[in-house]
Amino acid sequence: MAYPEAALRVRSSLNADLDSRQIRSLTGYHRIRPLFYKRITEHGTEFVPADLTRDLEVEFQANTARNPSLTALGEGPLLGWNQ
Repeated sequence: MAYPEAALRVRSSLNADLDSRQIRSLTGYHRIRPLFYKRITEHGTEFVPADLTRDLEVEFQANTARNPSLTALGEGPLLGWNQ
């Protein structure tokens, strides 16, 4: 894990009940859905509603497929997203 202090912040933030609609709205507004998905998959999807995790995964995969110029040689996302 690259940022253990980030993991602690994420986990402590996720101890409360999560509003999927609000998360979708905020991550969309701030355009950080791919980053949010990346972080929750690294630090614990068990804290996030399953339907939200699935939706974010589908969106992440679609975004990756739509943006071949952002992938490394067409073999996976750039910048270590597969790590």
